[in-house]
Amino acid sequence: MIWSARTASRSTTLRALTLSWTLSGILAAATARAESGDDEQVRPPPGTPGSTVDDEPVKPPPGTPGSTAPLPGADGSSSRRGAAVDGGKGAHAAVPKLPPEDRFQATAYSRTFVRLFRRRYLGGLGGEVTEDETIVPVYEYVGLRVIDADAPWGKDSLDLRLEGWGTVDAVDVSEDRRLTGDLVAANATGRFGPGYVTVGRQTAVGGAARFTRFDGLMAGVRSSYGLGADAYVGLAVTPRFHDRPEYVLLGSRADSMLKHPEALPSTSMTDAWLAGGKLSWSRAGRFHAAASFHEEHERAGLARQWAAIDISGQPARSLSLGGTGAFDIFSAHLADADGYVDWEPIEQLGLSGEVTHSNPSLFLSRSSVLSVFSLDTLTEAGGEVTVRAIPRVQLGVSAWHDWYSDSTSSNRFGGRIRAGWGPRDALVAQIRYARVEESEKGYHAVRGAIAYRVVEPVVATVELHEYLYDVAVHGVDSATYGSTTVEYGAAKQPWKLMLGGFMTRSPFAAMDAQAIARLSYDIDLATGATTP
Repeated sequence: MIWSARTASRSTTLRALTLSWTLSGILAAATARAESGDDEQVRPPPGTPGSTVDDEPVKPPPGTPGSTAPLPGADGSSSRRGAAVDGGKGAHAAVPKLPPEDRFQATAYSRTFVRLFRRRYLGGLGGEVTEDETIVPVYEYVGLRVIDADAPWGKDSLDLRLEGWGTVDAVDVSEDRRLTGDLVAANATGRFGPGYVTVGRQTAVGGAARFTRFDGLMAGVRSSYGLGADAYVGLAVTPRFHDRPEYVLLGSRADSMLKHPEALPSTSMTDAWLAGGKLSWSRAGRFHAAASFHEEHERAGLARQWAAIDISGQPARSLSLGGTGAFDIFSAHLADADGYVDWEPIEQLGLSGEVTHSNPSLFLSRSSVLSVFSLDTLTEAGGEVTVRAIPRVQLGVSAWHDWYSDSTSSNRFGGRIRAGWGPRDALVAQIRYARVEESEKGYHAVRGAIAYRVVEPVVATVELHEYLYDVAVHGVDSATYGSTTVEYGAAKQPWKLMLGGFMTRSPFAAMDAQAIARLSYDIDLATGATTP
């Protein structure tokens, strides 16, 4: 269910007092010309012999019959008053303008999701029946944002953000299904001319930081030439969950769900700290370059120490290209790299190419026991051609080649077709085919999907995935995955309802069926204020 109520922005605007022309103003201007002694040439009135000005129609005064001009001030706008003298000629000074409106915006939202899962799992090749499982989790998301609020150091220079979530199982209230939640963000940002400072729980995104949540401080500055500098320091958020029940200690000797956190050494907030920064340059939205650094520590020692670069550009309207690279300083190896190019020579044709390189072991914490094991380094290159020769129909063909560190390689290629029918593409269908070839095995994959807008607020979807293996797995040479959903969600209704079902048949289960019912409810309150 999504429940949405909005309050319109309230604003109070001071209107300028409208003043009309007066006879005294005209007399004052004429007297000023006479006193100035400026001998101005007398010109015949428009439309009379000797005049070079076309005959102008006579316009009735505002407010009289036949006049199309509104009375001065009738529209609430400011008028001007003639009384100034400039070089012996009449001039009119405008009433001083009022200061611009001072506005801020505050938005609060609450979203509730209730889901019902019912699952039946028939495990093994014989399809042994297991006990049914029913789960009813309730999710709650809340948030508050204030933008462009006034601060003691300046107007429109303070932003506030508070967001969090919580969940509980309405059926199973045992220890391992208890209430849990977290603060996603809780910070304040102050702007000081070209710079800013953010304090609180926040996220560092992109570059060497990738996606890192922390409690701390971030500051930055931007220049009019496109140069920018950012730096942050704080305490990492994620490692603090290591001492919670249900946490799986990946890479530990137990490597299982944590049941008794009191048996482990306590974790101090200061054990997990991080710091980083970024230098960037952007030019007119056509070019961007950045260099960044990130270092993170855990209780056992160094977790990650990366340096990264990011370059992207659009030399032409139909051409964009770029690349990223992340280097692990501790091991002196390239952790991740990516380069791409997108070109659309004509409206009906799109070309794209990409090269990626990844070393999965360098994504693990340097303090993890798993980091000492080397995983296959992957390098991949390929591209896709997209054709839109027919309206509402799109064709695509792609091919990729992968290289691994053990001198093996693989290929994958395929195609897709997408089509829409009816007003606003009420019916959309897509079919994909892919072929994966590896040194010892491979498979064919066919995927089909249909989405149909039955009536305006009701949308139904059906998906079917079929995999055919070259070499049978546990005596089974295919796998099938299917799903269907029906969702109701009118644009102006505060709630949404979705019913769905999922079925899987694979070499590892004779059948795995699930049913889901989701009811979401949304409250979204927006308000604004204006001060003179």
